[in-house]
Amino acid sequence: MKKNKLDVIEKNVYLGHKERLNVRLILHLLPDDVVAERLRKANKNNKKKGHNQLSKEYKARAALNLFITNADEDQIPKEKVYSFYRLRWQIELMFKIWKSLCHIDKVKKVKQERLECYIYAKLICIVLTWRIIWAVAKFIFVKHKKSLSFYKAFKTMLRAKLTELREILFCDVGNISQFMINFYNMSKVKHLLEKKQKEPTSMQILITCLN
Repeated sequence: MKKNKLDVIEKNVYLGHKERLNVRLILHLLPDDVVAERLRKANKNNKKKGHNQLSKEYKARAALNLFITNADEDQIPKEKVYSFYRLRWQIELMFKIWKSLCHIDKVKKVKQERLECYIYAKLICIVLTWRIIWAVAKFIFVKHKKSLSFYKAFKTMLRAKLTELREILFCDVGNISQFMINFYNMSKVKHLLEKKQKEPTSMQILITCLN
């Protein structure tokens, strides 16, 4: 790859010993400074554990990021595989929000019918708040080129704004448009994502992938 100045290549490979699954293997060649940092950390970890020096195979493999997918080229071009992979944390973050903020995992011993009502109510709450926060996040990104921290926004919504939202939706007290405006004004000040160095934010990656 270095000889031919290729940053990304793709191969068709098979997984499995008995049932051979045809998949795409995408190989990303990493910059020298990234490879050097990987090897530095690996050597440091080896010394802590009292292991021998890194093998030639490990050093060669450290120069690559390997991705496997069964999505075809039309769905995910090889040039975008790494960007899509970096979005995986957003899925983990959503489950973290469900658990640590929405406490969907904390249920008492109750009858099946009550448990189902509880879970459905939690999921409806999550969907409603997600739609509002996503709309605010898109507007902030388009207007200010900044990314929203979904964790921060969810935390405020669930702990400080949920009662107000409930009154608007079920008691016809207040106005949903004004609620959205107020939450937007609050979010653009208190809920922005802290960007790490030159790394693109999840919203930037998502927009790039969609485009």
